[in-house]
Amino acid sequence: MPETEGGGVFVSRGSQLRLKNLSISVLPDGTLIGSPVTLELAYDLWPLWLRIAIVYERMAKEARARLESLSGSHDQRHAAALDDETTAGMVAVAAAVFAVDAFYGSVCTRIDTPPPRGRRSRRYALIAETFKRAFLMSQPSSNALRQHLREAFRFRDKSVHPSGEFRGAVRHPVMRVGVAVPHVAFRVENAQALVTFVISLIEQCAGVPKDRHKNLREWCKGIPPQILELKRLREET
Repeated sequence: MPETEGGGVFVSRGSQLRLKNLSISVLPDGTLIGSPVTLELAYDLWPLWLRIAIVYERMAKEARARLESLSGSHDQRHAAALDDETTAGMVAVAAAVFAVDAFYGSVCTRIDTPPPRGRRSRRYALIAETFKRAFLMSQPSSNALRQHLREAFRFRDKSVHPSGEFRGAVRHPVMRVGVAVPHVAFRVENAQALVTFVISLIEQCAGVPKDRHKNLREWCKGIPPQILELKRLREET
């Protein structure tokens, strides 16, 4: 394991600890001999990404409230509030989808059935298929999940892989004038819908891991308290 300055290891909240190569032998004279032990840590990032999404969802709500409170002709005040809503909404959307990706990564390390590795598979399709193998769900539910993930990643891609092409203006629900597409795509309503979807997705998956995945079932037991904490954070905002 990597050297730690000062010695010792700090196990932070959310960290999972594992002792590897632990072996103890007893000699004929009763002496105990132990092999060198390797201490390993795992740390899931999906709760952090959801926390980021919730914080920026709140900021998008605050920016929208400012925008709605403005009156008179559209000016720099409207522009600033609109930009703030778009910025916060964009981060909330991206962080929510990053949480799905991080959750997927944690699931992959804990299932007995290797996830599909098709080179041409879209990310959302790969995740949907892996969740189908890891968690109990009907075919209609699996199909719906695939479609929802497709839409979620489509929104994420608008921020991560934006197009610089000219496009027609889209009517903003508050300003009631045409604006650039990102101002509508990353508005607060879309951020809220996506954060809600991701929290629900992880919560539901954690409740139905397939029996054959022992490590996954044990890991899922620790998810409900984390979801509850995230919901409380969201209520506070």
